[in-house]
Amino acid sequence: MHRIGKDCDEKATKFLDILIYDNLTWKHHLSHINQKVSRALFSLKQVKHFLPKQCKKTLSYSLFYSHLSYGNLVWGNATQSALRQTILLQKRAIRLINNAKYNSHTDPRFRSSRILKLADLVEYQAALFAFDLNTKKLPISFNDIFTFNRDLPNARVTRQSDHLYVAKSYNIFASRLPLISIPKIWNKWMNVLIYQTTQGHFKYQLKTHIFDAYNSKRT
Repeated sequence: MHRIGKDCDEKATKFLDILIYDNLTWKHHLSHINQKVSRALFSLKQVKHFLPKQCKKTLSYSLFYSHLSYGNLVWGNATQSALRQTILLQKRAIRLINNAKYNSHTDPRFRSSRILKLADLVEYQAALFAFDLNTKKLPISFNDIFTFNRDLPNARVTRQSDHLYVAKSYNIFASRLPLISIPKIWNKWMNVLIYQTTQGHFKYQLKTHIFDAYNSKRT
């Protein structure tokens, strides 16, 4: 194992195909993703007038959307400035898929294409992770990391018993870490979704609420 950092030869290391920087800014990993998205955009641009929308959507999923999904519970809570280029590239992709103008609003296109924006994709993955944790479909090792209110010492049955305990954070950086961000996302959706159901129905509810919210946004 090599040491990484400013004063080292290696600035980042790869673990499970995720590039980790010494200060967890995810700069290198996001740059890696952006390169893949940029190459995919070139391919989409070449065929945007020849392929139907569904084919272009399938092409985009095969070329780069898997990279936006993989590991985003870890790197997806990077700062907005770090994610800015990735978000802009995704918007460019959705315009190409829909043959839309370069400056057109993207929310209606994301909704009609049934494609989640990056921030919502991160939230979607986090909610599914917590759902699997609640239904005991994850390795038991996660029980030592995340705790439901019902499992706290001297816990009483309340409306928030199935909420995840949110650890205290003392700075903005800590509040973006999965240990805190995942419980916050799960607790947020507990107020609007039926979670004592199948995973398929939970996914359907979650996506429906997210896409419905795109109606009122213009970004």
